[in-house]
Amino acid sequence: DLPEDAKTCPCCQGELHAIGVETSEQLEIIPKQVKVLRHERKKYACRHCENHGEGSKIITASMPRQPLPGSIATAGTLATVAVSKYADGLPLYRIEKELARVGVDIQRTTLASWMIKTAELLSPVYRAMKETLLKETVIHGDETTLQVLKESGKKAQSKSYLWAYAGHEQSTTPVVLFEYQPGRGHAYPKAFLDGYTGTIMTDGYSAWRMLEKVTHLGCWAHARRKFKDALDLSPKKAGQAKQALSYIQKLYAIEKKAQSLSAAERYTLREKGSIPILASFHGWLDKAAAKLLPQSPMGKAVSYALKQWPYLERYVEDGDYPIDNNRVEREIRPVATGRKAWLFADTPSGANASAVLFSIMLSCRANGVEPYAYLRHVLTELPQREAGCDISDLLPYSKGPFNS
Repeated sequence: DLPEDAKTCPCCQGELHAIGVETSEQLEIIPKQVKVLRHERKKYACRHCENHGEGSKIITASMPRQPLPGSIATAGTLATVAVSKYADGLPLYRIEKELARVGVDIQRTTLASWMIKTAELLSPVYRAMKETLLKETVIHGDETTLQVLKESGKKAQSKSYLWAYAGHEQSTTPVVLFEYQPGRGHAYPKAFLDGYTGTIMTDGYSAWRMLEKVTHLGCWAHARRKFKDALDLSPKKAGQAKQALSYIQKLYAIEKKAQSLSAAERYTLREKGSIPILASFHGWLDKAAAKLLPQSPMGKAVSYALKQWPYLERYVEDGDYPIDNNRVEREIRPVATGRKAWLFADTPSGANASAVLFSIMLSCRANGVEPYAYLRHVLTELPQREAGCDISDLLPYSKGPFNS
């Protein structure tokens, strides 16, 4: 307010009266706040036994079940560390320094142990999300590297993998799952997808193509990438690579029109527009293959497209089929970003924890759920429930308090 001696009109010296309030706002960001929660439990003893017996048994009120019994970490603390590392990409040593600035001395080894135990606690949620994923009509699959330092029988510099799986773009229960495995062999997706008989969208890697009793779709974005690489290596930035890309561009132009359509309408649009383009492109590829050196960039791109053609053209057979694998490739990017910051997992247990917690974070993102609110709620609720009980209300796509 104005000081009292300023509430006088500068023109006539008359008394000013209030006519309203002018409002403005500023953003004030408060650094991490830390609280200590003190639990006091009443203890009781029997006076009669104290006076007449050999001793009195002390009875203490039970402690509320905690996510990590015996640990100082609350559900909120675990959620904060998990989101910082697996959603924001901060390595544990930076989280350690961040906590030290607000007076909390917690070693990164302790933080790592918390994350492994948190992932173990969340394993029922992970299994439930996997059951949901395996009910999808279409599953996207891909894999990305992960270095694990202390793997039995392997050098620290060797590659391990996070296998990624995601449901259909239009799914009403979006799920993104990662699974850590020490290798890139066919046995890993075969075991993970055991019993699945739907449709798989992947790149042309043979480990995926060897899966049986599923319908395979090929990724046009992956095929396009090879022609784009050939174009970039072309001195004139034109020629056959540009022609191939123009065919693919036409296919994607139809997909852009089909985004808001129903599956049946999308199928009809593809039948009229995409099938003729595919037929023309396939004929063009056959002619181009006869004139190209097999090991040239363009030769490799054409060879890949022809080899994968039965899978690449299959998307037009069903309006629900996607044209590419971008759905899961988008989900892998946060993993790659985080990996640049924290570089590796120390042990297989840490790699498994990373797979579970990345699955939680990215499934939250797919459902529009704020990950801290979700994890804090779930890590508070899970310890209160018996093993094997219904947890459907704790899944990211359920109607819980975390997404209200």
